[in-house]
Amino acid sequence: MIRRLWLLLLAVLLTACEFSLAGDVTPPPNAIISAADSTAVPVEYPPAPADPVAGAALYAQSCAPCHGDSGRGDGSQANMLPVQPAPIGVMARADASAPADWYLAITQGNLDNFMPPFINQLSLQQRWDVLAYVYSLSQDPLAAEGGQQLYNQHQAALHAALPLDDIRQMAGYSRNDILAAIEQAVPSLSSAQLLALTSYLQALSLGSPPQEATAADEETTLAAFRGQVQDGTDGELASGLQATLFGYEGQTLVYTDTVSVAANGRFAFDAVPLGEGRTFFASVDYLGLSYFSEFLADGQTEFTHPVTVYETTHDTSQLAVERLTLILEFDAPGYVRVVQQYLVSNIGTHAVTPNIDGTPVLLFDLPTQATDLAFNEGLFGGRYLPTEAGFGDLRAVLPGLQSYQLLFAYQMPYTRSLELPLKLNLPTRSVVVLVQEGDVSLQADTFTLAGEQDIQGMQYTAYLSTEAVSAGETLALQFRGRNPLGGGGLQAVLASDGVVVGLAALTVAVGLAWLWLRRMQTGPDQLIAQIARLDERFARGDLAENKYRRQRAALKAQLRRSVKEQ
Repeated sequence: MIRRLWLLLLAVLLTACEFSLAGDVTPPPNAIISAADSTAVPVEYPPAPADPVAGAALYAQSCAPCHGDSGRGDGSQANMLPVQPAPIGVMARADASAPADWYLAITQGNLDNFMPPFINQLSLQQRWDVLAYVYSLSQDPLAAEGGQQLYNQHQAALHAALPLDDIRQMAGYSRNDILAAIEQAVPSLSSAQLLALTSYLQALSLGSPPQEATAADEETTLAAFRGQVQDGTDGELASGLQATLFGYEGQTLVYTDTVSVAANGRFAFDAVPLGEGRTFFASVDYLGLSYFSEFLADGQTEFTHPVTVYETTHDTSQLAVERLTLILEFDAPGYVRVVQQYLVSNIGTHAVTPNIDGTPVLLFDLPTQATDLAFNEGLFGGRYLPTEAGFGDLRAVLPGLQSYQLLFAYQMPYTRSLELPLKLNLPTRSVVVLVQEGDVSLQADTFTLAGEQDIQGMQYTAYLSTEAVSAGETLALQFRGRNPLGGGGLQAVLASDGVVVGLAALTVAVGLAWLWLRRMQTGPDQLIAQIARLDERFARGDLAENKYRRQRAALKAQLRRSVKEQ
């Protein structure tokens, strides 16, 4: 009824107007359209392969005014229509649509959506040319190029799974249908490879795949990439491994290929187009984890370091925190922002992974009053799972020194003091505390004052732990002093909606601070000053004799080493 009212209104307003539909154009409001029922027509197929280049000219003339230049339904005449033109260039819509269905839509039209039939305006070949171009609007040309290489590699399996040479059958396959068939025929492909190959095969089935290399393209330098895979646990490399090569120009994937790894761990990619400015790396998947090579650029083709894979374990006894950095910052009355950065080493020969029941690899306890938890990478429900005491991290920890890093922040109430209990679930070799400059200071016998540090224009007082912390032990940190009620610096970007960005920037700043603190520890002058401050604390009665003698002996040993090194 609504459609007929619109048609009647248009006819009454402009009965003297004639409008010729010259293509796949959703008619503007001043068009007169016959409401007669159309007779269903069968799907007919083009006499020649569909030509998206020819279709582009037809689309620009007849379709773009309503559907938009990129097929988003936002053409110059779209707002004049009672029904928005279909967003035919959107990938999700194109992925679910079979060419035969879109051919019928172009041929018969859809008057309910104010789209006229074009059986009399466009020839059979032109309708297929337009259709091929419309599909190209939602395709990535670079991805299609990668798809051609995959097609050449897996041609036999693909032709066995799909009727690629018969357009009459392939016209009934949507991209989603093609992807499902590929996934069964070549299960080793990654998600990116499946998408690239799907785009290429649809274009191929329409008779319009990406063009073969021209004479100019043949001048592209081809190279062979070589690499090695090794097992870092017991040296016994599993069979059936595959290596995948990725080539990027900036942030865009322009090349990918997958080969089998030989029994001796060697792999090779032949005839790889280098291309100016391209960066390559290889990856190997093993036991649910991905292992990566170094990056190659500027014509390099040999991976000098092996891609090392590891057996897995759930035992965390081979893990230790090399350094915990704690930063306190103030920007609001009554609160302090606490930032924690962990650097963890895996000194074993197994990758530590989550348990089968989903228990996280590492567990982190939070103070009971902590709020506004934020991470510089990952979210709850994904990488992190909440626990009764805090949260757990599902990321595996690979063997190596400082192979794992985590940075997060939360907010605590603070006016003039703060009791901050930190339970450490792994043995921790060193703890660094940085307190934003002001009246607040750390009161802890197991820490020593290390001076002032400038981080991005803000001053911080640094404290260093004098003892290692055992697994399961709780550090009872006490902070005393008036909340400075303001500031800025790093805290300004860590608050509210800038938390994640601030944490990313802080990762670098914390690393620089640690290098500075390491230099301070090795300097004789600084060590002598620390011994003097320790003597003063003992003389005032602030330090028990046993702790005083142990810390003084450690500082003297550091001083002897420092003097000897210089």
